Amino acid sequence: MTGADIAAKMAEFGGMKAGQRTAGTRSASIEIAANEAAQLAPLALDASQKVSRSGLLPFGKAQIMFDSNTNDPNLRQFAMANNALANAYGQVMSRGGVATVSDKEHAKELLSTAFDQPSYAAAVQQLQAEIKAAQKAPQEVRKAMSKEIGGGGHGASGGVIDFGSLK
Repeated sequence: MTGADIAAKMAEFGGMKAGQRTAGTRSASIEIAANEAAQLAPLALDASQKVSRSGLLPFGKAQIMFDSNTNDPNLRQFAMANNALANAYGQVMSRGGVATVSDKEHAKELLSTAFDQPSYAAAVQQLQAEIKAAQKAPQEVRKAMSKEIGGGGHGASGGVIDFGSLK
């Protein structure tokens, strides 16, 4: 190998190392938010069961509005649990970045407290499926990068530098 070849391999390895670090950091951020959502989902589902809502969305909205104006402690608990779950979901969907107000509002729309219990449970189930998909993505990237570093990929290096053989 020429000096230029060695320099290129070292630069490539440095880039792979930086990529792994970035993917690891992103993965950790997603995992923290996903774990939080996994802890919050059962709390929200339990709180949902304590608040009566109609199967017809306009009546469900009216019931929620009525209950929120009558100091229903079950509704207060449900609203808080739902908000926490929506925030955690927004954090996961921001892919480890900072969840925006728009992310959180979208999550709250998906998890409307006016949905009846079966519809709310279906929304939570879908949310959990999406979180699992978001968790897989950085893991797959890290696996692919590890394969590339280990020589199993088809990148420019074609393999790993054996620094012991460079004398």
